[in-house]
Amino acid sequence: MNHIYWNYIIAFYLFTAGISAGAVLVGSIAKFIDSGKYRLTIKTAALTAPFPIMVGMLGLVYDLEKPMYFWRLFTVFEITSVMSVGAWIIFLFSIICGINFIAELPDKYDFLKLRNLFKSPSVKNLLNVSGFVLAFSTATYTGVLLCCLSARPFWNSPMLPLMFMFSAVIDGIAVIRLIALFSKPDEVKQNNHLLHIMDMVLVPFLALSIILFLFGLYNSTDYARSSVSLVLSGELRISFFAGVLLIGIIVPVLFGIYEFFSGYKLSVNLKIVVLLSTLIGGYMLRYVVIYAGQIADAVF
Repeated sequence: MNHIYWNYIIAFYLFTAGISAGAVLVGSIAKFIDSGKYRLTIKTAALTAPFPIMVGMLGLVYDLEKPMYFWRLFTVFEITSVMSVGAWIIFLFSIICGINFIAELPDKYDFLKLRNLFKSPSVKNLLNVSGFVLAFSTATYTGVLLCCLSARPFWNSPMLPLMFMFSAVIDGIAVIRLIALFSKPDEVKQNNHLLHIMDMVLVPFLALSIILFLFGLYNSTDYARSSVSLVLSGELRISFFAGVLLIGIIVPVLFGIYEFFSGYKLSVNLKIVVLLSTLIGGYMLRYVVIYAGQIADAVF
């Protein structure tokens, strides 16, 4: 794999940013539907969201040629630069994640009594709206950044931001459900119903966006068609079919449908395996996209 400049760390960063964005989107939607009924989802999303993007950002900074100068990204704002706009979106989104985290801290951990700053209904509404907008922007930005690089035909598709956005929300749901497994059973059952429905709606959209993404590229230029061949029949075929489709989509969907319609409750251990398989699929999707664009450029 020569000429790979954006490696697995970049794929991991896109993945973790997507988890945080997806968690905030899910929390905002739950708050809009019924903030009382879905309290567990809202709280879990707020307490989870800061950490994935924090870990991803640390990996991204570490991967820079001169990591000590990463702060220079925030000394300028170029409206015409996708990377500059994206850096500020990520920065503002991280701040919102931190504020939401503080707002949901249990009293015994709120040593500085900062929660009092966010108790006003108007402040809560502002945080919810701004959180939703910045989370949506973060989830789609990672795809926008890639599709703007027209020199890489595999990335040059308008379906890429949508695909990453659907995947981000699905990954966010998986993390929320994974952490919520250790809460009270009655709360978990009530919140899982909403998350199950969201999953069942989003997964077909993710699958459709992947199909349209590959179909659109295959029917464009010869170069793009060759890039798709790397994924479907070339060196990335196992990562795509086993990692993205089988582990990331088919396994969770089959278990989800079975549990939802049969009334049979999966064991906690099996639920953990299924949710982790969703997350593995989310990472592998970004891995395949990142590597396919660069391998194609090196080979063809």
